[in-house]
Amino acid sequence: MLFENFLKIYFYSLFFFYPLSFKYFDQLIFYQVYFLAIILFLKILVKKEILKIPKKITYLWFFYSFFYLISCFLSTDKLMSFKHFFLSQSVFFIFIYFFNQPNLLKNIINKKFFYFFSLIFINSLLFKDQLLSLIFIKKSDYNFFYSHVEKHNHLGDFLGLSLIISLIKNNYLLSLIFFIFLIISHSRSAFFSFFLTIFFYLKTLDFFRKNQYWWKNYLLIFLLIFLNLSIFYYQRFDIFNSRQYYFLQGLSGFLEKPIFGWGYGNFINISLKYSVFFHNPYNQSLTGVAHNIFLENLTGLGIFSFVFFVLLIYEFLKNAQKNTFFYLFLYLLVLFQFDYIYVMPNLYLLFLILPSLFYKEKS
Repeated sequence: MLFENFLKIYFYSLFFFYPLSFKYFDQLIFYQVYFLAIILFLKILVKKEILKIPKKITYLWFFYSFFYLISCFLSTDKLMSFKHFFLSQSVFFIFIYFFNQPNLLKNIINKKFFYFFSLIFINSLLFKDQLLSLIFIKKSDYNFFYSHVEKHNHLGDFLGLSLIISLIKNNYLLSLIFFIFLIISHSRSAFFSFFLTIFFYLKTLDFFRKNQYWWKNYLLIFLLIFLNLSIFYYQRFDIFNSRQYYFLQGLSGFLEKPIFGWGYGNFINISLKYSVFFHNPYNQSLTGVAHNIFLENLTGLGIFSFVFFVLLIYEFLKNAQKNTFFYLFLYLLVLFQFDYIYVMPNLYLLFLILPSLFYKEKS
């Protein structure tokens, strides 16, 4: 019980104190994840626990990591790549631990966890960050509390998680509140990811299985809201918001270094070179991240790591129990196709430990 409470506090700190790293210690969040893996490893040694290893996932991760490591040595910024490499290895070990202790993780990242942070982030939007500005004084793209963009995109990103939970738990009042702030947050990526995830959830319900044409009205509602969001906030019809140019930059970078890539975390070098050829007429379209987790892996690590990463995600989806945590994972997976928050270590950790609560390897 004492260890469980410690882990609860630690997980809360990963999200609540993340903005402190921008003001006081830039690498704080990375060391927090490293330290969590070390704590769990020491506990295994002291308690002499025996871990069950999911074979398929471990094989896929091994080969993914093998080519990842080679890419780090060939990276244009080795320090950046190795930092992310150690993060990924720490996260995978944490996944293995909770794969053996799923009930412990369920008690930590329960609905209270997501609701708490959703309300905190809503608070930061309502009060224009005044309540937290003394502590979280530095604005950043990678920040749930104190964003420098006009709207609060990442608030919507996190709200999507709570909105899915509240709908599945049939808490419609809370769902309505979260949905309103999802719209206000101006995160089209979160809005799209939420609607797509809920679409797959509704398909499992008896009422929607019996009514074959419900999805047409569902799709119409989605398109009306999504297109209006795009036009209203940008004053122009711009659905992709430069994503198509990032893709073309990334594709060009991959064709230049297809085997081991540029090194994870080095997309800025690709963008600096190719944004001259592929850019939005409204801006330079220069970016430090690919805005797509698969493109990030393809350009950063090369074709071999990319293939094993795709197979890893496919294995998670193929042998999944369709519980709440599966839909949270699905939401983040869709979100990571348009948004760059997968480079935030706490979201990356959350993304890769969620499968420990729904993945069941077949014998």
